[in-house]
Amino acid sequence: MRNAVCLLFLILGSALLQAQSTFDPESYIQYRETIKNMEAEQLLQKYPSPAVYYSERKYPTSSGSFNYLDSINERFQLTNSELELISQNHFMVSERLNYPSFAQAMLDLYFSDLPLFLSTDLFLHAMHLSYDNMLKDIEYQLLEPNLLSLLTSMRNELGIMKSTIVDPVVLQSLKDVDLYLAVAFSLLKDESITPLFDDSGDYPVLMDGIAGEDGILNISVFAEHVRKLDMSQFKPRGHYADEFWTSEGKRDLCSYFKAMTWLGRIDFYLTQPPANPWEDPWSDEDIRRMQMAALLLNDLIDKSGEKDLLDLHEKIIGFFVGDSDNMTPEQLKDLTDELGINPSSLLDNETYISFSSRLAATNDYGQKIMSAFFYVDPDTIAPGNLPVSYRILGQKFILDSYVFSELVYERISYQDKKVYRALPDPLDMLFVLGNDNALPLLKDELENYHYSGKIEGLRYLVDQYDPLYWESSLYTNWLKAIRDLNPSESTSDLPYFMQTSNWQLQKMNTQLASWAELRHDNILYAKQSYTGGTGCTYQHVYLEPYPDFYETLYQFA
Repeated sequence: MRNAVCLLFLILGSALLQAQSTFDPESYIQYRETIKNMEAEQLLQKYPSPAVYYSERKYPTSSGSFNYLDSINERFQLTNSELELISQNHFMVSERLNYPSFAQAMLDLYFSDLPLFLSTDLFLHAMHLSYDNMLKDIEYQLLEPNLLSLLTSMRNELGIMKSTIVDPVVLQSLKDVDLYLAVAFSLLKDESITPLFDDSGDYPVLMDGIAGEDGILNISVFAEHVRKLDMSQFKPRGHYADEFWTSEGKRDLCSYFKAMTWLGRIDFYLTQPPANPWEDPWSDEDIRRMQMAALLLNDLIDKSGEKDLLDLHEKIIGFFVGDSDNMTPEQLKDLTDELGINPSSLLDNETYISFSSRLAATNDYGQKIMSAFFYVDPDTIAPGNLPVSYRILGQKFILDSYVFSELVYERISYQDKKVYRALPDPLDMLFVLGNDNALPLLKDELENYHYSGKIEGLRYLVDQYDPLYWESSLYTNWLKAIRDLNPSESTSDLPYFMQTSNWQLQKMNTQLASWAELRHDNILYAKQSYTGGTGCTYQHVYLEPYPDFYETLYQFA
């Protein structure tokens, strides 16, 4: 408890660092244009391996020349193939000799009086354990009760707000807010707390879908247009599913996980989602309805008197992970105050159009990571624009999700045609972070999906980040630690085993393992990337030219 309070003081006592850079966006855009059709071979030639590695020895070393090998062999009974690997590479990784934890391995070596190699894997794993336990303590001791107080105050204010609303269109948006808060409140308290006055019937459908924790739920929530909600994201995982003891007994953080998933992922679209051939476009009435709901939610936050709780929540999670990848309550309030807009004023069509245009005119409010299911048009050259998304505790922008979202359909185009790549590769992220040794392993992917220009543009972008960016959150600082393990330009001063190609593969495995722990620890707050959805279409359609016939059928219908 004392450590958690101390850490909280450090978080609140210092302003979050923001990345400052001399990065030139125009140069970046021009560079991306020059490389958009880059071939895999061109990329491989641009990033050769930074050093020469040994792949094999003409004369393997005698196993008798290694200190303590006889004692190690006596304890572990090494196989002939394991001894051959040691002779060849001067190191060996054995799945046969695995341990459940680093601690058990170190204890075994200690009591067996054997030498110990302190690898970067050990330190990165210790960082993961520290980070994960620290986050868990803060969630249980502070964030969960903080969220309960915030939602309770907002829900208590709902009835008062309802009494001030006359127009039925605005009242419908308030019912959406009522439903939104009822689901969040129910998930956090792990009990059924029905909406105060929403009568849409969506509450039990949503709660059943969340309880199922699987599949896509098609539902027209907060709009007449059907939305696809990914229910699998509500399945608690990581430390949220682990039981732990408190003064009240054994418990877990599953309820907090589900409530924060709802608040972090379920949003109100303030501009149009991407148009596509398989769905009707979103109507102005739907977008207006969600804009009103967002403004009402913002008013509710202010009138609840507990906005400082929301700010505290955001500051702590921001320190751990980063900034929200959506329009925040603070941003929406600043904009509506500037324009003099309130929920009722959006009933005026000119005000609605002006507000929508202002939202769409800048990238400041837009989300950069697609983390919902959208159909996208395969026949357009440019990727579809993601809608401006309002959330009160939205999931955070993370660099790796952004990289992944840019290296799948529909963000890849080659010779002015979109390329269907369903899934990214973890090695994509390693290369973008600067590990050139990952690139040859991606050769087949690069040739099959023609994304050399796209990944080179992302590498260019990340290479421009200055030190302040890598210090902007614990997440980015951890990414930097992984990045610091990239291969050096010279290996001449290193022992032989670190000059081998097999050791470089082992180090890539170290980076990938730590990155997996980083993603796993932040499964609740880090925005997950999705691939754009598509469907089948007829390439060409010819309609029999009998217009009178079709007119008669129309009359018949």
